[in-house]
Amino acid sequence: MKKKRTRKESYGIYIYKVLKQVHPDTGVSSKAMSIMNSFVNDIFERIASEASSLVQVNKKATITSREIQTAVRLIVPGEYREEEQGHFQG
Repeated sequence: MKKKRTRKESYGIYIYKVLKQVHPDTGVSSKAMSIMNSFVNDIFERIASEASSLVQVNKKATITSREIQTAVRLIVPGEYREEEQGHFQG
């Protein structure tokens, strides 16, 4: 009887796609990918937590793009947010 593999969710394919857009000739080791995946999970958790706090403070029930944008401004240092303006318009 075959043992069914449990699927581990990861941002690996997305990290790899972005790497190839930025540096097409560069590869990434599994250990580096694991570190990057942990980083993305950590940032996601921080932003989600901050956005949740903002919603509670404003006595609302829904996290909107406005809360996400504010959470990013509070968490991510300015030098890493230079492109962020265009992504939140619309």
